[in-house]
Parts: sequence; C-alpha cells; structure tokens
Amino acid sequence: MLIFGFGSALPLAVPCAVLSATFAPAGLSELRYEGFDFLARGTFRVLSVQFSSTDGARRQSDTKGSVSPNALGAGELMTFAWGTIETLYRVQGDRLYLSIGTTNRSNGTLEAFSYEPLVLKFPEKPREYDGATPILATNVGSPTVTTMTSSSGVLALCNEDARRPLLMGFPWASDRPVSTTFPLRINSGRGDMYPLSLPFIDRPIAPGQTDRIAVSLRFGDANATIPQLAGDILDSFRSVYPFELRWTDRRPIVSLIAASANTGWPNNPRGWFHDHTIDVSTTAGVTAFRAKLLAWADNSISIMKKVNAQGMITWDIEGEEFPHPTSYLGDPRLAETLAPELKGVVDEYFRRFRDAGFRVGLTIRPQELVVSKDHATASQAASQKPGATLIEKIEYGRKRWGATLFYIDSNGDAARPLDFKVIRAVAQRFPDVLLIPEHKNTAYYSVSAPYGDLRLGYSSTPQLVSHIYANAFSVINIAGGNSANSYKQLADAVSHGDILMRHGWSDESGTTELRSH
Repeated sequence: MLIFGFGSALPLAVPCAVLSATFAPAGLSELRYEGFDFLARGTFRVLSVQFSSTDGARRQSDTKGSVSPNALGAGELMTFAWGTIETLYRVQGDRLYLSIGTTNRSNGTLEAFSYEPLVLKFPEKPREYDGATPILATNVGSPTVTTMTSSSGVLALCNEDARRPLLMGFPWASDRPVSTTFPLRINSGRGDMYPLSLPFIDRPIAPGQTDRIAVSLRFGDANATIPQLAGDILDSFRSVYPFELRWTDRRPIVSLIAASANTGWPNNPRGWFHDHTIDVSTTAGVTAFRAKLLAWADNSISIMKKVNAQGMITWDIEGEEFPHPTSYLGDPRLAETLAPELKGVVDEYFRRFRDAGFRVGLTIRPQELVVSKDHATASQAASQKPGATLIEKIEYGRKRWGATLFYIDSNGDAARPLDFKVIRAVAQRFPDVLLIPEHKNTAYYSVSAPYGDLRLGYSSTPQLVSHIYANAFSVINIAGGNSANSYKQLADAVSHGDILMRHGWSDESGTTELRSH
C-alpha cells in the first residue's frame, strides 16, 4: 500500500501495490517491496555544488539550506543562497519515481552537482557487486538500467531521460565486507572519488535556468528481466538513437596482418612478414618483397574461399615501423610515403582480392600521424575534427582500392569511446561501408558493427543491445581465442547475425567454426 504524508503518515486514495512507500518531512522513511524494507536512509543530501563565475573561477557553494514540503506534499523544497532543489516522489505499481528540479538563481553557472537522494539496503550482498567495483552508469550513448539482485528480487535503477547526460548508481557499499547498504548517487561533472575512466558529465545549469532529473527504482521478482522491468526505457533510447545500419552480408571477414612492430631490422624496418631476411633497401630486395606480397595475397585468397569469407581487412598496409601503441598507423594515405617499397605493387595487391570477388578493407584511426624529421619516432596526435579525419581516410581507400570494410582503431577507450555523433556522421556519409570500431557504447550498434575479441571474453553481441536493436551485430575476432570451448556461444552468435573474424594468412584453428556457419 502507498502512504504519503508529513508528520503522521496519512493514507492517500491510491490502489494497493506490492511496493509501498512512506514519506516524512525529512524524506522517505520506508520503501517496502514484498515485505522487505529497502530503505536505510531516506533523507535527500546535497553533497556538493560547484559554480563558475564570469571570470572563469570555480567555487564550491553552500550545501546547507532550509527544507519545507513541496506544493504537492510528496517531496521537499530545499532553499539555498544560490537557488532551490525540489523533489517529488510518486509510486506507480512496482516503481518509485523521483523527480529532482534544480533551479539556479545565482549569477554564475552551476557546473557540477552531487546528490544522494537515499541509501538502500538489501537482505544480502547484491549479486552484481564484487566488493570493489563501483556500480555506476551514464546515459552517454547507452541507456541507464542498473540492476541489483538479491533474495528479495531485482531492483533496477533507471534514468528516465535518454538525452541529457547524467552519471548515477551505487559507487560503493558503506558496510563492506557485508555489503548490503548502498548510497544512491547522482552526479554531473566528475566525482572526486570516482574512477578517472568515467566520462566527464557536461550538464551546466545557466543562471535563471532549471534542470530536471527523472529517475526511477523498479522492483521485480528474481526472474524479472531488463525488458520486463524497463522496456519503456529501452524503447525511449531506441527512439533517440534509431537503428540505421544496412548490411545484410554476415559471412566471415578475415584480418591480414602483414608486418610486425618495431623490429629494428635495418633492411626490413617495417617488419614485413616477420622476416629479418627481407631487404627493402635494394632494388633486388624490393622486387623480391613485391613478389612475396602478391604470393601472400594469393594464399590468403585461397583461404578466404575455403571459409566463404565476404572480405578482408589489411590491418597494417603502411607496415609497422614504430612501437605500440603507434604500431597500427591507420592512415592509408601515407602507405607509399612511409613504405616506399609498396610503390608499384599496392594497387595490384588489393586488385587481386577484388578480382576474386572479395571486399577489401583497411584499418583507420581518428588521429593524425606525426613522424619526426629523422623518421626515428612517430606518434598519434588527437584530431581536432576526428570525423573529418575518418572521412578523408575512408574516401581515399574507397576511391583508390574500392575499400568498403574499415576497422576503426583507438577510437577513445572502453569507458569513453569517441562521441557517437562522430561515428554516426561517418556512417551516414558512407552508407555502403561497414564500420568496425574498436571501442563502443550501445548507440554505436545502431550505425556500425563494433569489434569484439574472443580472447577478452567477447563471444556475442551483448543481450541488452539485442533487446534494443533486434538487427544489431558485432564482428567477433576469434583469432587466438579458444573457439573450440566457445563453439556453442559462437554458433548462437552467428545464428543471431554476428560476423566472425579470423586471420587470413594461415589455415589455423577457427576454420571449422567459420566453415560451419
């Protein structure tokens, strides 16, 4: 039963529900689901607010203010010297909705805030918590649906807004090692005690403006799934980031890695074929290298026919003269400049694959390569316009070699991939191209086929992604992974549309899986 009121709790005329809540002047005083009270503390706490002024200086502002009931009675109005925060609670079925309205009445911009609306408790340590890793999520490119599972069922924390960025979740247990009590934190900016890998949440509130946050706690039994608990959240995300990818060919793709990084071999500085006897410093040596490159291509073509591949991606057409992480240069425009031994042969190399009926592809990066004057060192400089950089590299590969498969290397990192809008703009510019980005968030799957590596435990498109985008798929690199032990997972992945990738220069383990699907 739902009870809202101030002082002595007064019943309101609402239907009985499995979830019940009681509200007191200082906040929630009870949050009960199936007989268990999940509330450890219901007082709304303002942990920090940071402002910037017209001179650019930043300062922490007052977090102590007066509290009074809001106009609707089921929440609070907190008044500070700089503005107000108004909360409103509402129970509907098995969901508790919380609205937070922050109004900035100061002359400066509210740059970052940290709120703790409540503290939850569970009958035992939630299954998702490993004792150390924060359970935090942003809606930057992904929906926020964070679950906490215990014997009392599943609780899902949801951000109702798919557009404005926000960080929220349970950063730690306050009673480790028992780990049953968790503060709920909601942040913009970046929390001082949070991992640096989390993205900065840029959500300023200008003078005179009000920012509104809508979150919900949704309860279900132990078998409740995310689509059951939060299907509307997934639908909302899909409406903001609609599925646009059109690529029906799901046959395998092979990777071709022609060189080894930073070998230091004076006559083969780009490490071609991991062979120190190759000599690209003489006319005769270059002639021999070119013949070997074409023979290597012919051998790869025969393997690709065996596994019924749709195409290949040459990972390092520029060679690998420099050490990791610069090793994969990702700029086909510079291939003949950096590796002059390719002149007169690189066009024939790609032509042989196309003539055999295969797509061809390249590795590209959203950075610009910077090589020292003496050619001894190189680095990747961040591009001021990464989308334009990717477009220029793709355009070059398409026009010169007919490339339509592009692996995007080093597009941010696992926690902070390149802004989705950049990838979408590139995909929309080239609708006949398949982009395979190394790092991704959920939105990436709407316009690309993100890369996954079996060695790192990636054996299928994540289930949450598939719930949002029924036609989403990944490119899963099985090279070096235990594909035999993962056969069933890979077979299921392929049956749902995922593409497998393997090396294409040797008839290695993995061919069975590829041939079979």
